[in-house]
Amino acid sequence: MQQLLDRIVHLEGENARLLQELKEFQNGKYHQEAQQRIAELEQEVRKLKKENKLLKERERLIKNKVERLAVKLQRLEL
Repeated sequence: MQQLLDRIVHLEGENARLLQELKEFQNGKYHQEAQQRIAELEQEVRKLKKENKLLKERERLIKNKVERLAVKLQRLEL
């Protein structure tokens, strides 16, 4: 019987600790860290979108240049 009471006391203490940890997770340190990581990832996405836009523009310019060179080459062959 004493062992059961000791076990109950232990489990109640463990429960209180876990509830405190959950509270900290929801409102505290863990939540702030997650928000910071999300902000970093959002910034990285914006950076990659901008880089992607620049690369697409370069690709378009290169295609135009190749097309103009192809036309000039055809004229030279005539």
